[in-house]
Amino acid sequence: MFGQALNAICCSPEGELTLAQFLGNSLCTSWNPPGIDAVFDQSNVL
Repeated sequence: MFGQALNAICCSPEGELTLAQFLGNSLCTSWNPPGIDAVFDQSNVL
């Protein structure tokens, strides 16, 4: 439920790294499926 709100904020379909995305990356990966988690994991390597 709460994850859906985070998904809309920091895991938008456009894939743009917005400020919300950048700050919410760790939260996103915590509440989203492994597929999305893998995508964010690539940008979290740095």
